Amino acid sequence: MRLILLVTVLVFVATGLGFGQSAKKNDAIEQEIRKLDAAQADAVLRGDLAALDKLWSKDFTVTNPFNVISKGENIRTGALTYSSFVRVPEFIQIHKNTVIVMGRKQSCQRAILPMREKLLTAAIHIFG
Repeated sequence: MRLILLVTVLVFVATGLGFGQSAKKNDAIEQEIRKLDAAQADAVLRGDLAALDKLWSKDFTVTNPFNVISKGENIRTGALTYSSFVRVPEFIQIHKNTVIVMGRKQSCQRAILPMREKLLTAAIHIFG
């Protein structure tokens, strides 16, 4: 009876240690994703194409503020610039080598005529 109890306790302790290590690993991944997300938002705001080339994958695709699926051409050509650009990740889910990030974005597009700047608030979908 004591042997069964001991084995049961060891199984629960070992399992708990594994979950603890996994949770720590996921926390580290989540922090890295948050840093990358903030770096991308900053690069978009500044129009830093060199930084965006490092952050965006070759097949990066997004629905732009004009509700058009894009590869970021509007930002690359300078047709879309921002006077403010803030993203707030609200949900991060990790699946092996893919991360799903959901949250909200608030931005203000810079227009040719400053009085015509448009404030946008949208949900964000971030690539894995």
